[in-house]
Amino acid sequence: MPKKIHTFKTAEKAKAVLSNFNKHFEYPQHTDQGNSIIVKKSVGGSVFRAFKGISEPSKIYRNWANKNFDTIISTFSTIKKTSEYDDYIDKLNNSLLNQWCKQTGTKLGYGPSIKMVNLLIKMIIEEKKYHRQKLIPFLHIPFDQYTLRPLRNIINDLTDINYKINIPQTATMKFVNTKELYVILLKTIRNLSRSSGIDPIIYEYWSWNDKH
Repeated sequence: MPKKIHTFKTAEKAKAVLSNFNKHFEYPQHTDQGNSIIVKKSVGGSVFRAFKGISEPSKIYRNWANKNFDTIISTFSTIKKTSEYDDYIDKLNNSLLNQWCKQTGTKLGYGPSIKMVNLLIKMIIEEKKYHRQKLIPFLHIPFDQYTLRPLRNIINDLTDINYKINIPQTATMKFVNTKELYVILLKTIRNLSRSSGIDPIIYEYWSWNDKH
């Protein structure tokens, strides 16, 4: 059973918790998983169940991921800095959004789409043969209830500008409804991670993996 989601009261408390978690953290690594298995394991049924009225959403996602898998791996070797990685994730997300619309005739929300892209990358990086240590500092966070709600009380203390963001107690992946909001949230995590002495993706492992 998942543990209760912890909401930070202060930014200083968040930094202490994450820094301590990082002391004992080891990146998960899997060996010799086939590409189709990586794709299948990357996004769980709870995400697909959110797409009411869509026929076989898992098939749409997996077909897209399998089609782009080899290109993702080859692109990894060309990425040298954060901005290049950010641009590539944006490109992948637009690709999934377009594919979804083409197959369903409906618009996929920004939050669910970018979450699936980031979950795919996370699972690929966990496979030993695809692990690229140089990419770890660049990785994005799959935003959902587990990664959003801990920030409710501290989000506006971590941004360079006070955007007066209000994260609801019931926030899910659908809360992230625009690219602009996503960029602010990502920058928030990067600011928190930098001051905590950790890679941003560690926050995801603390938020999700450590609670399941």
